[in-house]
Amino acid sequence: PTLVVYASDAVAVDATALIDSVALVHSPRAARRLAEIAPDPGRIAVAAISTAALDAAGGGWRATAIAARPADAALIEAARALAR
Repeated sequence: PTLVVYASDAVAVDATALIDSVALVHSPRAARRLAEIAPDPGRIAVAAISTAALDAAGGGWRATAIAARPADAALIEAARALAR
């Protein structure tokens, strides 16, 4: 038998709220989704939890940063640095 312990489904969002902000991505899948919905990547900074997540986001972002370690606190610190 298969036991699902984690699931994630894409939902419709108003991605214009991302403009002039910092988006945090926790996985390559989330990064690919961000790239799909971003209305203007050149006006969005991306903080990623790993190199793999940032690579999945592709290019063209206003600025990018990778967390120093794969942990929420490190990701938030990377995002704060982008927001300064």
